[in-house]
Amino acid sequence: MAFGDFTGLTMQSPGNNRQARKGNINHNNKEKIGAVEILVISLTSSLCLYFLLTLIWGLHKLWWTPIHIKNQLSSQEKKGPSYRFFHGSTKEIFNMIKEAMSRPMNLSHDIFPTILPHVHSWVDKYGK
Repeated sequence: MAFGDFTGLTMQSPGNNRQARKGNINHNNKEKIGAVEILVISLTSSLCLYFLLTLIWGLHKLWWTPIHIKNQLSSQEKKGPSYRFFHGSTKEIFNMIKEAMSRPMNLSHDIFPTILPHVHSWVDKYGK
């Protein structure tokens, strides 16, 4: 190509230049949308994994551990109240404590039935 030879060149109009820039912008937006989608997917999957692990931990803590302890105690021939899911014997214990606190205390050093009425009743019922 010689210095004055302009035969192979084409002149671009300003509109074509804008379209070329717009194409680059759309390409960059596609990359950004892809990055946002990846971020949303990874955050959502992390949150789901967290909830799944929390559910497994909760079931382990509230169901498997008490059943395992009950089986170990029964293998040693120890008896006790049956396990109830989620709250165990808590309601029964609170009712016994409320009843024991509502009664007047005797003037003696035997305060065990007043302070821990559930343990006292379970010792009487199931033995030591």
